[in-house]
Amino acid sequence: MGEFRSVLLSFTAFGLIAMAGCQAPSADTADKVEAEAKTDAEPEARVETVAAASFVAVPGATPETLQPVTEDDQGEANWLAGVVRFDAIANQTDEASVRMVGTAGGDPAANGLYTYLVFSTTHASKVFLLGNIIDYRIKGASPGKLDLEIDETTFESDGNLGMATRKVTVSWVNPPNLDQPDTELTPSVTVTPAQ
Repeated sequence: MGEFRSVLLSFTAFGLIAMAGCQAPSADTADKVEAEAKTDAEPEARVETVAAASFVAVPGATPETLQPVTEDDQGEANWLAGVVRFDAIANQTDEASVRMVGTAGGDPAANGLYTYLVFSTTHASKVFLLGNIIDYRIKGASPGKLDLEIDETTFESDGNLGMATRKVTVSWVNPPNLDQPDTELTPSVTVTPAQ
């Protein structure tokens, strides 16, 4: 039985090579195919060096307090399949790692990048939706604070779509002892217009 299985495998391999033009793929080709598959499957983490957060709130602006995304809002598999952008946030000193994640969705003609702020520890994680935008740029980061420039779709008076850029400060406070397994991860996150 073992000989039959190995002969069958040999014929199958020979047939596949023959169908591919009677030439076995080279090691370089296999490496290239593997690299391309990896590139398609895994979004590239972009870790950039940014200045300390320095945006100032617009006078009289009221911060918007965000609520964490619940598991029922989106299925995990769908959410992960749509990830198109990932940024680790530098200059953080607390126990939770902080990331920004962008997923593709919505109308590609109007915004379409659902942008999330993610907090993770060894025991828990929380996800906050920052908005549905065109793109963002991290302009500064300090412990508990992030300066963002956000590009988003505008609707002009003539009915056409335009684009505007605005600045915001994203701030958060984490509870102490995040490394303890029984401590709930409940960051308080606000988004404030900035200048």
